[in-house]
Amino acid sequence: MPGAEELTARQAEMVELADQYVAAWKDTEGQRLETYMVEDGYVEYPEEGWRFSLIDGSLQERVSNGPYDSMENYGPMMVFDDRNVLTGRVNAVGVRWLSVIRFTTAGEVKVVSETLYL
Repeated sequence: MPGAEELTARQAEMVELADQYVAAWKDTEGQRLETYMVEDGYVEYPEEGWRFSLIDGSLQERVSNGPYDSMENYGPMMVFDDRNVLTGRVNAVGVRWLSVIRFTTAGEVKVVSETLYL
């Protein structure tokens, strides 16, 4: 965490949820993402101009049909306010990525969105 402050209880939940969320990608289980995200959650790739949404099913399809079973995370995860930052690589296609996952700020901890940079 920036500044090396202790995680709040909510941020600790965010880290746990991020691990489960990433595991759903690795297991290519697009439908499982719905349990970790808000109803109108989405993943965007701003540099590519892509956006995949839970509402229209495009996110579930992308995860289920992608090469993500070869995905690995580099550590450590950074936590800042309501966001987690992760990095890794999808080995099957040789793509490195940086991900910023944004979470709800009140109520149940859920993923609001993920922004991926390739």
